Amino acid sequence: MSTHTTAEAQPLLSVTKGNPTPEELAALTAIVASLANRPAPETPPTLAKRRVARIRKRRALTTPRLSWNLGRR
Repeated sequence: MSTHTTAEAQPLLSVTKGNPTPEELAALTAIVASLANRPAPETPPTLAKRRVARIRKRRALTTPRLSWNLGRR
């Protein structure tokens, strides 16, 4: 058994000053609703580029290098 309570829903918008027309309220509601449905922004690709550069630098330090006198033999 589920019991449903009939609590009053809180308004999403409230007018605190002025006397807007119904058209103005409808326009404002449409704007707020469109902003709420917008997908979350993705992470910027610059972070991935910095990570790749850091990994390449680390690998360059760990790779063995030829000795400076190897070519003199």
